[in-house]
Amino acid sequence: MGATPTGVPVPGEPAAGRSGDREALAQLRMDVTTRLSRLRTLRDYPALQAWQTEWLEARLPPWAEFALVCSRLAGGCPPADLARVLSGWLVLFSVSGPLDDYADQDKTPDAAWASLGWKRGNFMALALMAEAMGLLLESEGGPGLAAAARVLLRRLEESALGQSQDIALVRTLGAYEQMLELKAATLTGALTESVAALAGADGPRKEALAVLGRELGMALQIVNDYLGVWRVKAVGKTGGGDLAQPQPTYPVFYALVVPHAYRDEFRGLLARAPAERDTGRMLEILNLIGAPKFMRAAIEVRQGRALAAVRRLSPECAADLERWCRRHLLGEGGKEPD
Repeated sequence: MGATPTGVPVPGEPAAGRSGDREALAQLRMDVTTRLSRLRTLRDYPALQAWQTEWLEARLPPWAEFALVCSRLAGGCPPADLARVLSGWLVLFSVSGPLDDYADQDKTPDAAWASLGWKRGNFMALALMAEAMGLLLESEGGPGLAAAARVLLRRLEESALGQSQDIALVRTLGAYEQMLELKAATLTGALTESVAALAGADGPRKEALAVLGRELGMALQIVNDYLGVWRVKAVGKTGGGDLAQPQPTYPVFYALVVPHAYRDEFRGLLARAPAERDTGRMLEILNLIGAPKFMRAAIEVRQGRALAAVRRLSPECAADLERWCRRHLLGEGGKEPD
């Protein structure tokens, strides 16, 4: 199960065409790329540096755009300090996937991380996380960086607690959502709330950015759960996708909770060892009971809450974020991203 917002791989242009946005986005992306290229851990391990470069090519464009909108909503951040915050957060984001794969143990991480092995790889991830925090504690940074660093540290702690719950294999929908609040929503919230801290945002702006991070993080997790069952590449890679994993995800909990004619059969299929499940039949049942429609509706509910919190303060920022969501949640027109 991927509980990080990895369902945002599609590069894009700035959500709005106002004067200066494209220049600011280009500068932010360049500053982040430069800072991350200087990380000692990456310099010392070329395979990891190559992996990070490829990872950034997909994730940096949309998240840089997102960070700029958050900065506007927060009241504005010094560009160099915003680059530090985004750089640190992207490092934490990037290592969350390999750490998740190491923890699951039945998944194979990306080749660069797999070559390290889980013992060495865990320590490499810790080294990168330490460097990420160092980016926010540089002496030449502005006063808001210390506040942003405190937010990231607090959210990092919560995310680690969420990962520990994930390893324990939660078995109820309530426990699953609580775990995601710590693990997935916390990760996105770390970015929105650290930007708010960096800008010294007032109470209403801080609250709007907190809601944005929490609700968008949950929406991204539901996207991941959707793709883990219905995306052909994900299912083919793992031989059944999330349906063949020990930890149930949203579609499975939906089939267990909602009354339908196939519930006992589905429970019987789920009771088998993950490698022995008839995932084809499980998928057929999920389609018959309308699970894809439910998943898309759940994504829209979370997105709607996030945008409503922003719209009360800035309809312009909300419009930019709505366009961002159309491209980067399930793609334009509700289709999954490439």
